[in-house]
Amino acid sequence: MFVNYLLERGNEVHVFTLLNELAYEKSQHFHLEQSAKLSSLPRVIVHKKSYGHRNLPLIVALLRDILRRVKPEVLVGNYLQSYAFYSALSAYHPYVAVVWGSDILLRPWESKVGRIRAKFCLASADYVIVDSQIQKKAALALGCTPQKIESFPWCVDLNKFNPSVYGKELRKELGFVDKDFVVICSRDHEMRYGLEYLIRAVPYVLTRIPNAKFLVLGEGRLTQDLHRLTEALGVARFVRFTGNVPHLMMPTYLSASDVYVSPSLSDGTSSSLLEAMACEKPVIATDIPGNREWICEERNGLLVRPKSPEAIADRLVTLELNPNLAAAYAKDALDTARKKADLRMSLQRYEDVLMAALVKRVAKPAYMTPLELLRGIS
Repeated sequence: MFVNYLLERGNEVHVFTLLNELAYEKSQHFHLEQSAKLSSLPRVIVHKKSYGHRNLPLIVALLRDILRRVKPEVLVGNYLQSYAFYSALSAYHPYVAVVWGSDILLRPWESKVGRIRAKFCLASADYVIVDSQIQKKAALALGCTPQKIESFPWCVDLNKFNPSVYGKELRKELGFVDKDFVVICSRDHEMRYGLEYLIRAVPYVLTRIPNAKFLVLGEGRLTQDLHRLTEALGVARFVRFTGNVPHLMMPTYLSASDVYVSPSLSDGTSSSLLEAMACEKPVIATDIPGNREWICEERNGLLVRPKSPEAIADRLVTLELNPNLAAAYAKDALDTARKKADLRMSLQRYEDVLMAALVKRVAKPAYMTPLELLRGIS
């Protein structure tokens, strides 16, 4: 998304990656496919060093060598616990840190190492991009200077995600009939996204909605566990696992469904949630700060207690038994997406931050060395 936009604006983009195909599990092949697509884009130079993330001194040395040769106008570091941390250690400026979610909402509070990494990235960056107020609050709690934080969500391409997308043919291909009540979830199969609780809700739903079907997209480290859970609960024939699907197909999958569920335990702004809202689907999401920034209870969606299969089931039954209410929520969800979740505005803000960082470079301010920064955050 970032790279394509920057290319459209006439920029040359260099990408530094430590992707190691041999270290990736089969369930993570989606990342390998995305990396391959990057390499094929014009005006994109991929600096691939297949070392993994274990040898920190070597990684920083490799990155510094690339920066010395390329001399980019702006360095962008993504994810505070890895590439943003390496970028900070390179001592290159201007440097923009991009926060993604668990790198600031979970990792800093799980270990001292995670906290030091996050603090160091935030302290050394010229600007810090967050996509939600809960992320901004976490950055401030870690000592980030308020003036350097830029907060805006990564939103939705409304030309692709909208109610006009036709999904009936895909619905038939997936084996669903018109009377089926199809529930879709597109979160990665990782612990923090709470897929287990959606699966555990299935037996409760089926007692009230025998024609319910569940469409579970994505993959991850918990995929096999989730398959085994459906078998143990005796609901495997009601749950369709698709694996990762091309993002280009996501609007069609959403159109083929009746309601979207996000059982996540931690989130900033969830792009998949916004995509469902933009496709005019009623949404059910966990009652966590990131979701409350978008979902107004019983207005444009429904919120449920985290880790509660019973609450998810109860809300699904409510929507199935009250189609007019579901339609009203979906309409308000679409209005929210159109007013607040236009990707074009987000990408323009992203470019504005990069340009502001470039101005800082021209001004040649005095930057602290990594050692000075470490002393300041220890």
